[in-house]
Amino acid sequence: MANRPDGYGMTAELNKKKAAKYSDEDEQLVVSWVCAMINETSPSPGQDNVHMWLKDGVKLCNVMNVLQPGVCKKINSSSMAVRYNLYFLLFNLYLLLFIRFNFY
Repeated sequence: MANRPDGYGMTAELNKKKAAKYSDEDEQLVVSWVCAMINETSPSPGQDNVHMWLKDGVKLCNVMNVLQPGVCKKINSSSMAVRYNLYFLLFNLYLLLFIRFNFY
């Protein structure tokens, strides 16, 4: 594999498009809504911080439980090492999508 800088060719173009579409105002609106729903403190602003905050799907499952109580019966939120395990991430996201398409 060639040694190229990260911002080269098509990768650079796609990253520019993604950055142009990202809205800090929308981010703060969504984060404040989620925090109000589940009584959590908001992460520091920034796309990477919000991504890490929502990465495991636990907060999204908690929001679903607020919207429709008991819909997420089991939320995998154990220790930090296990939390970012791909299995738990995919299970929580699968659960969220299953609920979304079957109940709404």
